[in-house]
Formats: sequence, C-alpha cells, structure tokens
Amino acid sequence: SQFFNQKHLPVGALIEGGFISGYKNRPVPENVKQGNQPFKDSIDHNKMIVLASEDIIRNDITETESGIRIWPLGYDRYSRVQFDNREFMFNAVSYLTDSSGISNLRSKHLQLRLLDKAKLSKNPMTIVLINILFPPFILCVLFVVNYLLRKRKYGKSWS
Repeated sequence: SQFFNQKHLPVGALIEGGFISGYKNRPVPENVKQGNQPFKDSIDHNKMIVLASEDIIRNDITETESGIRIWPLGYDRYSRVQFDNREFMFNAVSYLTDSSGISNLRSKHLQLRLLDKAKLSKNPMTIVLINILFPPFILCVLFVVNYLLRKRKYGKSWS
C-alpha cells in the first residue's frame, strides 16, 4: 500500500506527429539488406502508442502439474477480475493501422424500430405465419427440389 498510493497516473500515451529515426546517421551493416524500400531517416506523420509496461498486452502464464495454463488477456487471477486489455489492444491496433471503417462500425448505433401495433392487432395470424412458418416452409421446398434434382441426376442406371 505504501508503493501504490498515487491515483490517476498515465500508463500509456498516444503520440502523433513527425519522428526522426534512431538509426539516422549510423552506417548500415553489410549483412543487412534494405530490400526495395530505401531507408527513411525521418517521417512527417506517424502514430505510436507507448505503454508503461508490457504486462498490459501480455497473457499471464502459469505452470501446473497438468501442464501450462494461459490466462485470458487482462484477467487478474488473484482478484478474479477481467479487465478490458483485450478490447484496448483491438482498438489500439485498429487506430494505428488507420482502419477507420472498423472503428466506425464499432461505434455505430443500431436503432431498433417497433412494429406497427395497429397492423399487428388487425391481423396477428398473418404476421405469425409470415415470420414463423414461412421460412421453414421455404427450406422444406428447397430441400425437396434439391432431393428431386439429385435423384434425377444420379438415379440413372449405368447399364
């Protein structure tokens, strides 16, 4: 308790902007192939996330008599609490890879529309028939058609 007495300390930071490479003005070793990409000593716009500890993105592993046990990401086995480390990692990777379509889909709110009670009260049996009995009926019809087509195709004798 004397070590963990401060609140609201940041455990990570998102950094955006221009960065200078740590390998700028260093010679490239002979055995390192650069491939088709030329070396860039700086970049104008980039993003990175810096975390205080790798434990935020690491599963806990314990050895037992029956083998190795891998605990879920973000699970504290002592307090038996599941934290949102997995969700954090998905959001971080999604943001860093700039897949804005995925982020937009996650934040999209779906509005469920209520049924028209006037139409529902006028003919409830029709609604029940359409929504409950019609889909299995269509499946049965498709099954019979498929059965008859396969019987006609493969039912011919080879003599």
